[in-house]
Amino acid sequence: MIRAIIFDFGGVLLKRKIGRDLITILANVISQSPDVIKPLWEKHHSNLLTGNITTKEFVRILANELNYPDDSNKIYSEWANKAGITKRSINCSLLNLIRTLRQKYKVYVLSNMIDLAEKDKALTPLKKNFNEYFTSYRLGSRKPQPEIFRKLLAKINLRSDECIFIDDDEKNITASASLGFHSIQYENVRKLKTILSRRHLFPIHHRVGEWLGGVEDEERIPDKGDSGGRIADA
Repeated sequence: MIRAIIFDFGGVLLKRKIGRDLITILANVISQSPDVIKPLWEKHHSNLLTGNITTKEFVRILANELNYPDDSNKIYSEWANKAGITKRSINCSLLNLIRTLRQKYKVYVLSNMIDLAEKDKALTPLKKNFNEYFTSYRLGSRKPQPEIFRKLLAKINLRSDECIFIDDDEKNITASASLGFHSIQYENVRKLKTILSRRHLFPIHHRVGEWLGGVEDEERIPDKGDSGGRIADA
């Protein structure tokens, strides 16, 4: 029996990947090309995601590399102020679906997220739509590492076969499926509704026509058929 549905954040609940926006914003703050930042970002990204270093520490490293040692606090403050989530970036049609699903299931977020993004005040109202919100920064491990999924299960006190995991990244879907999660690779809201309706996971008082209605996520791939996207079950 399915008891919980777990959603990724960037690229699913948020229409874009957080990391890409953060790099672009930081590059603008220091008047550099994103290509200048990417090598250092990639070098420290895993440690940022797992909380081994903070974003303040990363900015200090970056400032030293670019010979801006006295400006690291100023760079961090400006970056943090400009890096907030906007209302337009939220996948509102998916959020409406989640509110419906929560009538019957526990709903959670499991996200690879650095501390700068996690502290964003715009997340506060979003978090109210979930039973709990888990990030790699807090859990100390990241997707697709098996450890983060095991920590999640321990926190919510469920087995993997009692959970559906939804993510846009194929690597994360493969990892979760290998641990026994019912795993769905997210493409768009319409395809997700199709998959869930076939599994009879909506409240029984709703009709299929109602589930497939509503505003779709225009930035996503349009529905090209009734295949419903990739499903990876163990």
